[in-house]
Amino acid sequence: MTDKEEKKCSKCGKTYPLTAEYFAKNQSTNTGGDKYFRPECKECYKKGTKGKYIAYTKAGKPTRPELGTSCDNCGRTDRKLVFDHCHKTLTQRGWLCDNCNRSMGMLGDDVESLMSSTVYIIKSTPMSEEEAKAKFAEVLEKK
Repeated sequence: MTDKEEKKCSKCGKTYPLTAEYFAKNQSTNTGGDKYFRPECKECYKKGTKGKYIAYTKAGKPTRPELGTSCDNCGRTDRKLVFDHCHKTLTQRGWLCDNCNRSMGMLGDDVESLMSSTVYIIKSTPMSEEEAKAKFAEVLEKK
């Protein structure tokens, strides 16, 4: 038995000692700058960063929009935006605030997971199926 704390990589599933040798540190924008270990190991992080760089290059290395530009998902204008891309096609999807980008990422950037979460919320909200469909159509029309 080891006295070192271990962590399972969220991408490859391998378990490593929870140290800076295996996991990169990140800084949270939501908790006032707290530092924490990333959920994926350094090897998987590098692979993911490479995909982002390829997508960014394919998009012509666009300049980050100025503060005050609305998030392509929620429409907020009071947050800096980050480059969002499809992890399968490596094409740019748009510019999102950090909260929208992270929440989609936490759900695996997967349409089914996002829809499942939406259905979960609808089921616990006093809303009829017809109202839910109308709301979905309204949101879809805005995009």
